[in-house]
Amino acid sequence: MPSPFVDQVVRCRETEYRPITAPIDPHPTRGNWVNRGVEVYKEVFGEAAYAEYCKSDVPFPMPDDTPAERRKFHWNTFKAKMMFGGKAMITGRRGTHMQGVGGKGTITVVPRPEFPEHDFFTPGRVFPCRIRHANASFYDDASSQVRAASLKFANSDFESPLDILMNTGVIQAFWSFDTFMAFVNARVQCREDFWEPQKEYMKLLPGAFVGAIESERIAPTSYAEMLYHTSIVYPFRAKDGKPRYAKYRLVPAGLKQESGLLDDAKQREPWVQCRNANDTHPRHYLGNEYRQRLQAGPVEYMLQIQVREFIEDRDTWEFFNGGRVWEGTPWLDLANVRIEHPLPDEVTEVTRMWLGHQPDSLGLTYANSGVDYRSLAWVRYHLYPWSRRGSWLLRSLGLQRKLKNDF
Repeated sequence: MPSPFVDQVVRCRETEYRPITAPIDPHPTRGNWVNRGVEVYKEVFGEAAYAEYCKSDVPFPMPDDTPAERRKFHWNTFKAKMMFGGKAMITGRRGTHMQGVGGKGTITVVPRPEFPEHDFFTPGRVFPCRIRHANASFYDDASSQVRAASLKFANSDFESPLDILMNTGVIQAFWSFDTFMAFVNARVQCREDFWEPQKEYMKLLPGAFVGAIESERIAPTSYAEMLYHTSIVYPFRAKDGKPRYAKYRLVPAGLKQESGLLDDAKQREPWVQCRNANDTHPRHYLGNEYRQRLQAGPVEYMLQIQVREFIEDRDTWEFFNGGRVWEGTPWLDLANVRIEHPLPDEVTEVTRMWLGHQPDSLGLTYANSGVDYRSLAWVRYHLYPWSRRGSWLLRSLGLQRKLKNDF
């Protein structure tokens, strides 16, 4: 398969340092909910800590693109492959988003797109599809964690012209490969009754504190009652050839109020991700609810897109920062997603999404270092095949572990 990476030289001018702040998302399903991350961080850790550590959120200036910087980045990518591939070899399951539920149906591009004319997203085009909803980290559906929606533009286990991977929250608790690995290293040290490593991670990176509040959902009512966003900026090559990029989000049709948003008490301790003490939900209720919902009728979503031209005289590296929102860039309807039938669990388990599934008119971005905001796309592209091979090997040998019943 040809490389999906777009060989486009991007020269971003540096202007000034800006810490990551709580995003403003005007979607009405938020109701009166507000991300109080910066205010609460200062209350919990103090004004002095914020003044000291907020400068760790983003690199300024961005390091020069040098052979040494690239070697370090590629070596760290290799170590991450070993980590996630090794986990898949041990468990026979994905490195993340282990527990999921799936469905199949169709994706239909809107008849009158408002985005620039495009070779892949042509008006009225219909694709068979699969969707997989999942918890990002823990098996307990009532715990406070990121939720996912992965959309495959094909009804197949793997091959596809396009896969889009989305999570709850406009931003996440990491925004580059280096921050992602710091997040992972903190996460693996935590237990249901011990969260200090994540607390320290969020103290040292205030943007992670804000991003955790933004992306975690606790005890949501349904996978079909949350919004999902990409955390990666994708090339978008329209027919006119202008250098544009895109973000995607998935909005359940008819949703009035997003479920699972953290209340003020939970916003004060987003590093604690176990369920509330008085919660009586079954541990695996979300998958059952989604199957029952599909048995009662189709579940529909609107896939939306933001398209923004990159202008060298205006845009900085922050254009690619997944910890930022593109303020003033409208969300446009892209396609109707209609999920009609639940997938059997054994089919959901072997359904794998990959960022490498991209048409020629879309693609991924190169990255030159671990602090480069584009490094998330680069690393996820390279990690997923290793995880897939490891889990496939254990499944083929009949050694795949059953889902845990604990946290």
